[in-house]
Amino acid sequence: MHWRNVSTSLVTTMVAGALLVPGSHGPRPWSQSRITSYGGTQLVTAVPDFGTYTETRRGVLQIRGQIRELWDQCDDERATGFNTVVINANLNSQNAGRIWGTYELHTIVEGGWWEGRWTGRIYADGTQTFSGRGYGRGEFEGSLGFFSVYYPPEADGLPGIEGEIEGRIIDIRRREPRRRRDRDDGNDER
Repeated sequence: MHWRNVSTSLVTTMVAGALLVPGSHGPRPWSQSRITSYGGTQLVTAVPDFGTYTETRRGVLQIRGQIRELWDQCDDERATGFNTVVINANLNSQNAGRIWGTYELHTIVEGGWWEGRWTGRIYADGTQTFSGRGYGRGEFEGSLGFFSVYYPPEADGLPGIEGEIEGRIIDIRRREPRRRRDRDDGNDER
């Protein structure tokens, strides 16, 4: 074995070992985070824009830019409020397929809202499941939100249909660095 290979192996082992030792590469931002779980319902209140519908040559229905307005009622006020969702979908002949989009949830907490992305599926029986992640804005800056939603088979996405929502909010608030006290160095200007 050449010395170059030995030194390369040694460096690789040292780096890998350092990555495995807890705390060896500084504090993690989530080490001081607080995780809160919540649950509730999501109600479709309006569909102000049905978006565009295009059928491909292979029979896939593409929906782009549909807008739904929702009311999320949860046991955590940081997840309760009006939710505007943009929906895109690729559906087969049984109206089943992948759905995805963005959302903006304006909560009942003044000055706090969420922005994020989600993805999910619509099944042939009409069941809809999706999950996503959002970033806190305003009062929630520094927080992450994760959620999943289930709509039963009779859900057609029109107003009046209610789904079940579960989620977690993770507060990742970084501590402010300590400020050094100004010292009196004894050099008074007179």
